Amino acid sequence: MKMKRLVSFALAAVLMGTLALPTGAVSTDQQLTQVTTRVKALLGIGNEYESFYGDLEDNGISNFWSLNWSGEGRSLSVEASLDGKVLSYTLDASAATTRPAIPGSSSLPTFPKISRAEARKTAEAFLNKVLDSQERAVFEDGTTLAGSNQHRFTGAIQLNGLSAPITFSITVRAEDNQVIRFRRSDLYEGYWQTIPSAAAKTPSGDAAQALKGTLGLRLEYVLEENSSQAVLRYLPDSTDSYYVDAVTGKLVNLTQLYEELGENNRKYSMDNGGGAPAAEASTAPSSGLSQAEQAGIAKLDGVRPKEELDKQIRTLSALGLSQYLLRSASYWVDRETDEVFARIQYVTGEEEISRRTVVVDARTGALQSMSGYVPYDEERTAALTEAQTLEKATAFLTAQWGEDFALTALYKQDRNLPAGYDTYTFAHKVNGYFFPANCFTVSVNVTDGSICGLDKAFDHEATFDAAEGLIQADAALEAWFNTYTTTLCYLAVPYKLNPEAAQEKALIDRGLQNGVKLQLAYCLERTETITGLDAKTGAPISPVQVDRSLSYSDLEDCWAKTQVEALAAYGIGYTGGTFQPDKQLTQLDLVALLASTQGYYYDPTQEESADALYRTAYEMGLLTAEQRKDDALLTRIETLRLLLDGAGYGSIAKLEGIFRCSFLDEADIPVDCYGYAAIAQGMGVVNGDSAGNFHPNNTATRLDAAVMLYQFMNR
Repeated sequence: MKMKRLVSFALAAVLMGTLALPTGAVSTDQQLTQVTTRVKALLGIGNEYESFYGDLEDNGISNFWSLNWSGEGRSLSVEASLDGKVLSYTLDASAATTRPAIPGSSSLPTFPKISRAEARKTAEAFLNKVLDSQERAVFEDGTTLAGSNQHRFTGAIQLNGLSAPITFSITVRAEDNQVIRFRRSDLYEGYWQTIPSAAAKTPSGDAAQALKGTLGLRLEYVLEENSSQAVLRYLPDSTDSYYVDAVTGKLVNLTQLYEELGENNRKYSMDNGGGAPAAEASTAPSSGLSQAEQAGIAKLDGVRPKEELDKQIRTLSALGLSQYLLRSASYWVDRETDEVFARIQYVTGEEEISRRTVVVDARTGALQSMSGYVPYDEERTAALTEAQTLEKATAFLTAQWGEDFALTALYKQDRNLPAGYDTYTFAHKVNGYFFPANCFTVSVNVTDGSICGLDKAFDHEATFDAAEGLIQADAALEAWFNTYTTTLCYLAVPYKLNPEAAQEKALIDRGLQNGVKLQLAYCLERTETITGLDAKTGAPISPVQVDRSLSYSDLEDCWAKTQVEALAAYGIGYTGGTFQPDKQLTQLDLVALLASTQGYYYDPTQEESADALYRTAYEMGLLTAEQRKDDALLTRIETLRLLLDGAGYGSIAKLEGIFRCSFLDEADIPVDCYGYAAIAQGMGVVNGDSAGNFHPNNTATRLDAAVMLYQFMNR
């Protein structure tokens, strides 16, 4: 529960003397006076505002003042602790200006007025003011989209040189290099009020051994990325987080602690199906429909109506649907296989509704998956034992998919009485080791033994590496532990409020049960993501990541290296680590370059990426779907035309008889593109070669396109 008290107060005079706040009891208006005076001095706030008021947020955990100034077209809000520490800052002034709009609707940006590097210095100077001697800002990497009027930075706040669960964001306006927003993530947590000492009493070596004891590995088959080959990997057994109290040396399961205090309560959601019931395949005449539309409609040929599917589903008595009513059906086409599936939803007529959702092949009625919901009941007892529900699950899977099920073994099980079911997962077992990618997961109702949940996946194309030459489990565990470092840090740790402590009792009286505090702790940390170990070499395995950095290794002798790197600094260019400056420019190359100005990056390794790229291009107004020609080579004038169309100059450039340009080879410029060349020359987007020629019909290169874009953005 929050308590908020509003205090209006006009600062009539500048208070004299020290800015340190007295510790004795003071009235509310005196406290506001002291906090406001300190904040004004800290941030250099003058007397230009016409009104001021202060709100006191009193929630018992992170009490702070919200200070608000306003005046002609400007306002300033600062949230500050009771001793004047700045926790957030928001400036909204009319001083900012914007560049005049260009003709038409432009999708292409210009460079910000100040660079990100300059804005970073401003952000650092601001943070130096508002962070105290125990705190240090560590910036994350990031880029600013060109054309943005703001540079936003994020990062972490270290305490006493140690990592802590505190982040910050700060925004600098590009027009005047002024901080307009700042916020700490711990505003409502109050970590800034009580920071434990950074002096550890437990030796780091002891903590490392305790944390090592929490690690465990299992040996399983997994598919190699982009392959049907399954190989053996050592994988982590548990995802729980542990820490060692750096003062007492106690080992604590942080995940379990949060669960015990109710921080990770289970949330149950009902599957309400989705979409309206699909119509049966249309037999209406196709007059007026395109070939694509007719082909799309044909994909539903042979789909059975929901009544027929319902009748077939009910023949599976194990699903326990006798008391359920058909509620709705929805159909969808798998975009990769063109298979059509139906989601059939059932409900009971009881006051507390139970649901079952069954997914089947819409043509054959073959069962695909199932989910169920019954009202959650903490007092529920089971009518069936786990042995009985396991027997039900086994019998059902044998009847439905006996051949595949025979290849599996019980992988894991879970009894969840409040939710009303036992869940069993059976995974494919090969050479004595599990391959969990091939599995059946089935839930059995503990009251009536019906099947209330089903999920299955079985890839028959997978092949399996031989289970030979494997490293021993203890060697694997040692290698796994060596991928971590034991780090001293601050953690956010939950704790149960103590009614015997006066301050905590006040929080309990407000309806709170748990608090969160900073704890000096040792943790296992690593700087990169590692999913497991190669079972034959012990080498760490990291996910394959697409290189999305905009830095290039092939610009060493490039005459326009500065321009290309300036674009890259704002996230404009090509991913993958090379620019290929001399590559002949295709339409797709240019579209990818221009789309990157909006934060979209084309990934040639992804099958759908080109289609998504062109959808972005259509939205930007660069071209229409009819004009798409991915591999078409572009001339220099075609490149210029596409760029200026995207910038909104197309309607003007198409006017005839009003333009003149001074290129010596202007006669070679196509008549319908002459206006584009003239506008571009006038803006300095293109200047011609040393002899004054534009070479409009030469095939453009990637470098030509980048330089034109740079010149446009830097005009």
